[in-house]
Amino acid sequence: ETPVIMSILILEDIAMAAYLPLMSILVIGQGRLSGLGSIAIGGVVGGALLFVALNYSKPVSSLIAHHSNEVVLLSALGLTLLVAGFFAAIFFLFFGLSIDPTTLVPVLIPAAILALFTAAAKVFTGWWATQGMDLDIGSRLRAGITLIARGEFSLVIAMMGISAGLDPRLGTLSAAYVLFTAVLGPLALRVAEPALRQMTKKIPQRQPRERESIATRLTHP
Repeated sequence: ETPVIMSILILEDIAMAAYLPLMSILVIGQGRLSGLGSIAIGGVVGGALLFVALNYSKPVSSLIAHHSNEVVLLSALGLTLLVAGFFAAIFFLFFGLSIDPTTLVPVLIPAAILALFTAAAKVFTGWWATQGMDLDIGSRLRAGITLIARGEFSLVIAMMGISAGLDPRLGTLSAAYVLFTAVLGPLALRVAEPALRQMTKKIPQRQPRERESIATRLTHP
């Protein structure tokens, strides 16, 4: 189920590259030309990265190839931090510092309801996305449960709403929601794993399909 999970996460990132500038136009009131320019830049950069990854994955992988897995891991981590420029980490750090823990209590119930609702939606998404892969029930459920702890973009959207003058409690609600999903996802997988393992059956190896998913081509160049 791993290629399906990676494909979903990649598609989410691609969608957000267009969604966030669109939200900046509708919510913050950013100029249309500026917003459309952001969408175009995000699309070009994302398309270029996908093109390189799908067509030149072996030369790129050879740049950090090493007999030690630890060296490869640290090299990939260093490149990721270099590309990100720590901006994402700084954003989440300052967002967390701006939240008063005492204000989380009134929004715990709405945040829990949202977390449960989206958790069910994520499980359904994983189940639906793996329907054509001849996977067993356990693997299909595991794909959905793994997606539960994903809500980082909620914080970005919340900050956009607060910047537009919406209810400041939106940030607190988003922080509580992300906290719930971050805790609920691993716990749900840990609790369900014994049952999923029993459902899992060995599937005979098959020939690769002609039309591979994006994640499959990225992880198996």
